Amino acid sequence: MAKLLAYECRGMEDLTEKACVLWTVMNRVEKNGDTIHNVLRLASQYAFYEESEYSEEDFCLALDVIARWEKEQSGQTDVGRVLPKEYMWFFGDGQHNWFCDQFSGDYNLWDYSLDTPYQEC
Repeated sequence: MAKLLAYECRGMEDLTEKACVLWTVMNRVEKNGDTIHNVLRLASQYAFYEESEYSEEDFCLALDVIARWEKEQSGQTDVGRVLPKEYMWFFGDGQHNWFCDQFSGDYNLWDYSLDTPYQEC
């Protein structure tokens, strides 16, 4: 997951925005009953490369999102989710990513209205 951030969030400083990218993966894992490994490696889905180098901050954030998702899966509420479950896609311009609830057509963009625990990782 940290390797994913190396390309999908290059140059982005906002931890909440980075965490949202990771939550799209977890949303797909949950919806499709798949694994993180398989979701990251689906063709034309994510800019994920095995050889990617990642920062300690990205590694910390990836572990944090996975831990929060696991707590949610065990029945805990208010775990610090920053992206609703229906948001599984995003697009960006190299500075920001926008998160959508559908791949195309009439989609809704996420408005970052949930509280964020990501002031610091």
